[in-house]
Amino acid sequence: MIAPAHQTRPVLILSWDHSLVGEVRAQSHGIPRVYLPASAEETFELVAHPTAPTPRLVIIDQGHQGIELTRRLVAQCPGRPMPILVLLDDATKAETKTARDAGADVVLSKPLSRGELRAALVRLLGHEPSGIRPVVRPDAEDAQ
Repeated sequence: MIAPAHQTRPVLILSWDHSLVGEVRAQSHGIPRVYLPASAEETFELVAHPTAPTPRLVIIDQGHQGIELTRRLVAQCPGRPMPILVLLDDATKAETKTARDAGADVVLSKPLSRGELRAALVRLLGHEPSGIRPVVRPDAEDAQ
């Protein structure tokens, strides 16, 4: 049986916070591919390339750089629906508004609770999450 297209689309997590990455992995469900780009530029390249699959979800934990990346992704990929979750450290209302104006679907302020993250994933993925397996970036195997 072939999986529906929405289930084969990758999730991109741009974060150096290993506990966040682990929590997202633990709470997501049925997503066969998870990429952990090494930089904002690599994230942009993975998404903006014309033949790249549209991500099922993009999680950006890069502060103000994350807001700029969100703005670039939305501008470069019009008509490609991809939910974007932006995480900001101790976000003010103005920073939250700036991230939303840039195109973020959900903005969470860190530190955040597991419940907040879970609710955001349910909202963005459209189901109750439960567990995914990570996949190494395709180019990472070539480097070894």
